[in-house]
Amino acid sequence: MGAGLPIMGIDSVGIGDTIQDGQTGFLATDDLSSFTAKLTRLCLDSNLRTQMGRAARKTSGAYAIEQTTEAMLKLYEQLIHAPRPKARKRTARMRAILKDLMGEAR
Repeated sequence: MGAGLPIMGIDSVGIGDTIQDGQTGFLATDDLSSFTAKLTRLCLDSNLRTQMGRAARKTSGAYAIEQTTEAMLKLYEQLIHAPRPKARKRTARMRAILKDLMGEAR
């Protein structure tokens, strides 16, 4: 994306969040014919390739190391300062779940 080229990917967790299908590249299903059809379209249509490449370049800034590092640090700060759940409630809940599971296993 940062090189100004459209991206090809298999639609899966994480990949589908990064590639905007039909905008910054193509997401294919996990079968070869789907991937091949979309890749062929990119190879044959230079206007589409250029348009998607420009969009990919614009979007790539959101995935720069500085951006992602800052987002992760903010998340960690929130987690550090968030109130901790009461262990007793969680422990009691876990005991109840285990008791139910053990009862079902008998």
